Amino acid sequence: KASMFSPGDFGRAQSLLAASEHKRQAARMERERLESSLKRKVQAQLSARQQTIANLRKRQAGAVRSNAAASERNAKLLTDIAELVRVCDDTCLSRSAAAAELRSEQRKYLQAAEDARRREVRDEKDRERTRLS
Repeated sequence: KASMFSPGDFGRAQSLLAASEHKRQAARMERERLESSLKRKVQAQLSARQQTIANLRKRQAGAVRSNAAASERNAKLLTDIAELVRVCDDTCLSRSAAAAELRSEQRKYLQAAEDARRREVRDEKDRERTRLS
């Protein structure tokens, strides 16, 4: 019975099998290299994002502290302004009261001056009558 394969077919088959195995190993090594490269890139991106998040959290915490300090300063300023308004109101009331007192004293003075002028006129008339009598 004659074989369908010639004696050289076995050698070629072994050669093709070895070449196929070599290609398969090369493909596997290339796949592993690409996977490793991709893992490094993904890890680097993840680290960069984690660092960005950490930096943003630090900046946010700093902004919160800064806002709290600004709020405290604003509250102090509002308290100071309220005190100044109170002092100004007190000063205005004091000045208003002082002006009213001054006007009252001025009226008394003017009244006393008017009374003195009337007495002077009356006394002058009395002296004139006395002299004529």
